[in-house]
Amino acid sequence: KKLSLADYTAFIISERRNEEGRPHYAFSTGRLLQEFAVTAWATVEQDRIQYLMSPAGQKQIRAEKYQTVLDMYRAGDTGPFAQAQAGRPTHKILPATVAGSPRHMRQQYQDAMAICRRYGTPDLFVTFTCNPGWKEITENLIAGQKATDRPDLIARVFNMKFNAFYEDITQRHVLRTCRAHVRVVEWQKRGLPHCHCLIWFDQENKLRSPEDYDSLVCAELPHPTKQPRLFKSVTSHMMHGPCYIGSTQP
Repeated sequence: KKLSLADYTAFIISERRNEEGRPHYAFSTGRLLQEFAVTAWATVEQDRIQYLMSPAGQKQIRAEKYQTVLDMYRAGDTGPFAQAQAGRPTHKILPATVAGSPRHMRQQYQDAMAICRRYGTPDLFVTFTCNPGWKEITENLIAGQKATDRPDLIARVFNMKFNAFYEDITQRHVLRTCRAHVRVVEWQKRGLPHCHCLIWFDQENKLRSPEDYDSLVCAELPHPTKQPRLFKSVTSHMMHGPCYIGSTQP
C-alpha cells in the first residue's frame, strides 16, 4: 500500500506509547520537534509542487484554466498579445490553491476587497490568541515539556477552540447578527498562533453610537474584589508589560 508523505508525517508525530509505556521518541526532543515539523512541511509542500510542475500536473491545470488562451491562438489572432505569447517558452503555472503563492495571496486579497465593496467598512476587528495555559494543552504535556515543544498539540487545541468561538459569532450571532466575515491566521515569534477577524453586522445591528460600542467593547479594568476572576483574566491576558525598563506605565 502506498503512503503519502503527509500521512507518514502524521503517523510519526501522532501521540502514542511504545511497549514499555513510554512516550514516542518524537515528543522528548524539545525544540527539535519544531524543526522536524517545519522540515516535514517543506518536504510535503515541495513534493506537491513538483507534481504540479510536472507535465501531468501542468496538462491538468492548463486544460481546465487556460483553454481560452489556446482558443485565441487557434482562431488566428495576430494581435500583439498573441504574437508575443507565441514566441515565448512554455511557462510553469501554479494554481491558486498553493498556499502562500502569489496567485493565492492575490485571490485572497481580492475576495476580501469584494466583501468590503459589498458590505462597506467592517464593524469589528477581533483578535483570537492562543493561550499556552489552556488546560487542554497543559493536561496533555509530558513531564518536562513546555507548550512550545508541542506544535501539534497547540495547533489542534487552537483550531478546535477558535472554530467554536467563530461559530458563536458567525452562526449563533452571540454579539449581533453577522452578515459577513473575513479571517487570517498568523504565527507569533514565540511559537503560538493567533487569528485576526473582520466582522460585518447587518444594517439593523450596525454600531452607530458610543452606547452601541460600549455594549460590546470595554476598556476598563474590572473591580478586583467584586469581579476577582474577571480582573485576574484581564490583567493576565489583556495587558502588555511596561514599554521600557523602569517605566511604570503599561
